[in-house]
Amino acid sequence: MKKLIILIVLIIIGSLTVFFFYEKSAEEKAYQPVGFGNEYIGEAIEDYVLTQEYFTWKTQENSVNFCSVDNLGSKDDLFPLSVWVYCGEYVLENDNVKITSGFSGPAKIDYPNELSFYDVERFSYQHPKDGASYSENIKEMFSKNVQENILSFDVEEISKITEQKAIDYFNYLKEE
Repeated sequence: MKKLIILIVLIIIGSLTVFFFYEKSAEEKAYQPVGFGNEYIGEAIEDYVLTQEYFTWKTQENSVNFCSVDNLGSKDDLFPLSVWVYCGEYVLENDNVKITSGFSGPAKIDYPNELSFYDVERFSYQHPKDGASYSENIKEMFSKNVQENILSFDVEEISKITEQKAIDYFNYLKEE
């Protein structure tokens, strides 16, 4: 009986040790989208970044820009919000949607009054500098949690969402 109790205690201790010290796999550490606490915030930020030359520009006359944003913090965060911005310039060539240029990266988006209607003119943004200062700017601008989300952010999903916006737009034009 004593041996059985010792065996059970050892199993419990071993299980707890594995549970608390288990190293997460790369997939488990990867950033998971959290969304925004208010369904209109993401749309308003996308509308805003579309107006900013830092995020969007035109290299072709017949192109159209589309953007998507993803919250890098908590859905309960208030402004300023840490977001991943993905914008692309798209064209329709030979019945295929093609990206010609774009932007992808973290930014901090601010708005002066959380409770008001979102006026694109009142938003502002901050972004890490390119080049050698990039890593240091990330550390200065963002919390540790957001820094981890930036490092593990998978651009593939947000790029697919943005491309789908472009496809839907060009399909809509073809139908008219």
